[in-house]
Amino acid sequence: MFRLLLLALSFHSVAAAPRRLRRSDTFDAPDLPSDLRSLIREEASDELWYESRTLQGSYSDPPPRPSGSPPTDPPATSAPTSTLDACGLPSGERESQIRGIFSRLSDVSAGTPGDDALSWLVSDDERFLCPDDPAIIERFAVAAVVYATEFENWTDSGNVLSGASVCDWRGEPDGDGKASFAVVCNANGVVGSLDFDDNNVGGTLPEEIGLLSGLQVLNADGNAIGGTLPRTLGQLVRMRVLDLDDNEITGTLPEDIFALPSLETLDLNTNLLAGTVPESMGEATSLKYVQLNENQFTGSLPKSLENLTNLEVLTINDNLLTGTMPDGLCSIVIPRQLVASCNENFNCTCCNESLCPV
Repeated sequence: MFRLLLLALSFHSVAAAPRRLRRSDTFDAPDLPSDLRSLIREEASDELWYESRTLQGSYSDPPPRPSGSPPTDPPATSAPTSTLDACGLPSGERESQIRGIFSRLSDVSAGTPGDDALSWLVSDDERFLCPDDPAIIERFAVAAVVYATEFENWTDSGNVLSGASVCDWRGEPDGDGKASFAVVCNANGVVGSLDFDDNNVGGTLPEEIGLLSGLQVLNADGNAIGGTLPRTLGQLVRMRVLDLDDNEITGTLPEDIFALPSLETLDLNTNLLAGTVPESMGEATSLKYVQLNENQFTGSLPKSLENLTNLEVLTINDNLLTGTMPDGLCSIVIPRQLVASCNENFNCTCCNESLCPV
C-alpha cells in the first residue's frame, strides 16, 4: 500500500518563514492508487492522518506494522448504505474531514479568502470532491485566489467556481481566440499557469497561492490588485514568470522570491512598491528580465546585482534611488536595455541615453 505525504506548509504565522519546497519535490505523479482510498479511511481516526495528506500526489511506502499485526480492512459501518454520501462517508463526515485538512494548511477564519473557498468547496461545489481526492488542494487554492481577487468585479469571470475542473476555468475568447483569463494545467492536470491579464482583477493575492506547487507562470498585469506580495510566493520553486506590472501592489519585495531557482522574469513595474532593492536579489542568478520601474524604491542598488550574469533587461527608472549603477551590470546588460533615471541623486554612465545621457 502507499501512504500520502504532506509537504508541510504553514500560513498561520507571519513571523516564521515558510518552508521552501525542494527541487526534488515532484508533482508529475501517477494516478492515485486504487487501494489508497481504503487506506485513508482506515486511518481517518488516527491523529497522524492529516500528517500523511498529499500535496500534488507524492507517495511513499507506509511504515511497517507491528510484528504479528495482520493487515486490517476498513472498519465496517453500521449505518445503512442509504445514509452514505457519494464519497461513501456518513452524513457530515466529508465536511469534517475536509475542514480538518485545510484548517492545517490555511487561515480559514471567518471573512478570509480561505474561509470563502472552504465553504464553497464543502457546500456549493458541484464537483463534490472527496477528502482523499488528490485534486482537492489545488481546487481549494485556486478558489481562494478567485475569492481574494474579487471575481464578482472581474470584467469576465467566465465559469469560475463551476463544477468543471479548475483546468477548464476560463473566460470568453477575444477576436484572436485568447481567453480573457485562463487556468492552464499540464498533462497531469496540475495547475501550471494563472493568466489574469487586463481583466479588472482587484483585491489581493492570498497566502493560499503558495499551495499551487506546480505553478510556473503568474500573469496578472494591467489590473487593480493591491496589498502586499505574499511571502508564500517563495514556496513556488517552479515559478519562471512573475508578471504583476501595472497594479496597486504595496509593501516591499519579499526576499523569499529571490531563492526561487527557476525565476527568469520579474515584472513588477508601475506599482506602489517601496523600500530598498534587497541584497538577496543578487542570488536569483536565473533572472533574465527585470522591470522595477515606476515604483517608490529608495536607497542604493546592491553590488550583488553584478552576480546576475544572465540578465538581459533591467529597468529601474522613476524610483527614488540614490548612488550609482553597479559597474558590473554595464558589462552584462546592453545599454539600451539598462534603463535608469539619472539625476543629482543617482548616476549611470552606461544606461539608456534617453534617461541617462552621457
